Amino acid sequence: MRPVIATILFISLLSPMLFTTAWMQLHRWQVRQDLKAVLLSETNNPNLVWLRLSREEAEKLHWEDKHEFEWKGSMYDVVSMKTDGDSLHLLCWPDQLETGLGQQLDQLLNQPADPQQQQKQLNLQDFLKSLPNLSLAAQPAGSSFTEGEKTDHLVIFPTRFATPPPAPPPQAVS
Repeated sequence: MRPVIATILFISLLSPMLFTTAWMQLHRWQVRQDLKAVLLSETNNPNLVWLRLSREEAEKLHWEDKHEFEWKGSMYDVVSMKTDGDSLHLLCWPDQLETGLGQQLDQLLNQPADPQQQQKQLNLQDFLKSLPNLSLAAQPAGSSFTEGEKTDHLVIFPTRFATPPPAPPPQAVS
């Protein structure tokens, strides 16, 4: 019963963060799809930017995939790419919406938890520490312990679970 309660408690503590992260990733994917449709329909858009980067600068770019990268804290979607000697010429769409979403996601992941959430986490850690350590029970007989694992006591299970049934079984009296 305790493992079930511990699992439910653990999942309930993690679910808000997981659902928020999943929602942000889904929203980010939708924005990418919408932007790709816009870029394919308008190649002569005045919002497109030419970036000329040296080989050293191009190697420092953080690429999300082959058509999207982050440079100086902003996200860009690549429309076309050309190399000229040791420089890279990129026709890009500055993606302010995805840049804002990335910053919001970073803030959510990096913000300190509220005091109530921190207290819940500490309570969970205390609860998990209070559970009995049954690792010695799984230790095979005759195996050696390292110096830090030696103990002066044995792990004893309740007798009703550990003792085998009597052999032969008792006869029923009629």
